[in-house]
Amino acid sequence: MQKFRKLTSVAAPLPMINIDTDCIIPKQFLKTIKRTGLGKHLFYELRYDEQGKEKPDFVLNKPAYKGAQILVAGENFGCGSSREGAVYALVDAGIRCVITPGFGDMRDYIIVANEAGDAQYQGLEVRCMVYMLDVTVWKKPLMADIFRVPDGDFLTQGGRFGPHQFNETRDNKLYRPQDNRNLLYVAYFAGGMRVLDISDPYAMKEVGYYVPKTTATTIPRLKTVIQTNDVDLDHRGLAYISDRAGTGLHIVEYLG
Repeated sequence: MQKFRKLTSVAAPLPMINIDTDCIIPKQFLKTIKRTGLGKHLFYELRYDEQGKEKPDFVLNKPAYKGAQILVAGENFGCGSSREGAVYALVDAGIRCVITPGFGDMRDYIIVANEAGDAQYQGLEVRCMVYMLDVTVWKKPLMADIFRVPDGDFLTQGGRFGPHQFNETRDNKLYRPQDNRNLLYVAYFAGGMRVLDISDPYAMKEVGYYVPKTTATTIPRLKTVIQTNDVDLDHRGLAYISDRAGTGLHIVEYLG
């Protein structure tokens, strides 16, 4: 963003309260790692109808406010999950200043994978899970949500069952879920790879999974079973998963 001391522009009024980051830029448009090109999707559901045509009554579609660089919004603007794409969309659309009685509360979160460690491969341990923690106050972390795969018939398969690791990196750089549709990829031992939508930190949702088939090279753990151990991601969104039981490397693309 370019700093300024004085800005002269028409101010577009948007007197709505609780405009969250998903309203500012819906998650389906966050498939790019670039900081440009998001402006056309700004306030998408407010600006466009189901056919993708501009709604004439929305303020930024009105001739008088075309090109407005100032937005006057209601209370709690920008609430919801942290999403840098919301800022990029505003800037790309030409908005340089937002005036509001109060901005939404922005919070910090971390994700913890509690590794399943049942060395006897009997499915006897207390179920391990993936945890979302609110660490806005670092010394007082709060539980936001948990995720676990239902037991199903996994406990009879003979290997470990539960999380081991999630994709901490993307092309050897620290992974930023907001740059990839807020998706998290989790290696889940006998549960294969699980794909989570973490757009809402208080309601993580599984949106896909991939459980490889065993092969002649799979090493038995009481029984012959998949043990997906690690997952990493590249710039194309391809997931690379390895198996600690010798099944090999799988390259998976999530198409949801």
